[in-house]
Amino acid sequence: MSPKWYPVYKVKYNIALPDPDMPPGRLHHAVFVEKHSDGSGYLYHVTDQWDSVLRSLPTPPQQKASNPSKQGRVEPFKEKIGRHEFVFYEPGEERQPLWKCTEWVEDYAIPALHQNGLIQAQGESSLTQDSSSTAEVEWVWDEHAQLYRYWDETVSEWKWQGSE
Repeated sequence: MSPKWYPVYKVKYNIALPDPDMPPGRLHHAVFVEKHSDGSGYLYHVTDQWDSVLRSLPTPPQQKASNPSKQGRVEPFKEKIGRHEFVFYEPGEERQPLWKCTEWVEDYAIPALHQNGLIQAQGESSLTQDSSSTAEVEWVWDEHAQLYRYWDETVSEWKWQGSE
């Protein structure tokens, strides 16, 4: 029996409470698997586990903590030296970039799922996995409609979750 393939999308949407230590305008990233004909399915975040492939991937470690010398403000730390002890960056000191959902989806989840044959680019044969032919659809959350949509350049219109 051949495997059943489902549409898989990289989903990006605004964050209700953006991280002040990340660049402005940064979006939350997740992976959406459309499992049903009505367009519904499963949304996988960095904390979710999808098969043994995603469980085997590294996840972002703790990178921020409450800084007692700054009235408990939560900020990135340089090093964890004990259970509740951290070395924080000094003002003006160069900081390591934070590793969040964007990096996990882009750098780990999608490549690992593709390499293991669990996802494939649109129009890609299930027998040949050519990473150079990856087609990407950018789904965005429409708050008013409470649905995901993407812009289809071929017909110059929005395509809505479950409309195809």
